[in-house]
Amino acid sequence: MKPFNYLAVLFCSVAALPRPAAAAELKILEPADRTLVRGELRFRIKPELAPGERVVDTPEVTIQDDEGNGLITLRAHPDTATGICAATFDSKRLPDGYYQVMIHYKSLVGGALKEVDEILTLGVRNGTAKPARFLVELEDKPYGPKDTCTVTVKVVTAAGKPMPGARVSFQAPGAVLDVNAAITDSDGEVNIVLDAETAAAIMLTITVEKLAPVQRVVRFID
Repeated sequence: MKPFNYLAVLFCSVAALPRPAAAAELKILEPADRTLVRGELRFRIKPELAPGERVVDTPEVTIQDDEGNGLITLRAHPDTATGICAATFDSKRLPDGYYQVMIHYKSLVGGALKEVDEILTLGVRNGTAKPARFLVELEDKPYGPKDTCTVTVKVVTAAGKPMPGARVSFQAPGAVLDVNAAITDSDGEVNIVLDAETAAAIMLTITVEKLAPVQRVVRFID
């Protein structure tokens, strides 16, 4: 993926990363993972604490570009009545595209300090650009029982330019997908991996927002 300097344009104008293991359960009420946002972006999170556990700092919400560089850090202040921590941000401060959001806080239980992290993937879309068409790439061959199939989806605008921040969803009955949805990166691409536990001809359906879905058959053999 080509480098893209979001920092240079940040104040001038989610392949989804794997989630780190959390030390405690963290419920994210808003926004949903692998979704599109516009205008005011509201974060609402609620630590699910074990008996005797307490949060020892205000949770941080760090917005990152698609290279993982931190752009903006917000403090999600708790409501003492509900335990819900909230922060708001005007997404128009960001160029349209793909972003990761790192949510981080520390908790204390039994005298031990724990750190909790969770990652969201979001697409920011405040402009008029929208997906016009997309290309699906995968190797057309039979896949063995230990093989995995990598699928690349490239989304472009009507002008043929890469479309970052587009939501792509996948369905493949009988197969195992690493993700069911993803947000295109700065090159307008997403990558997913699928495999199957038994020999089968898997019908993979790819949908990009409101565009007509595309289907591909992926063959797994013994």
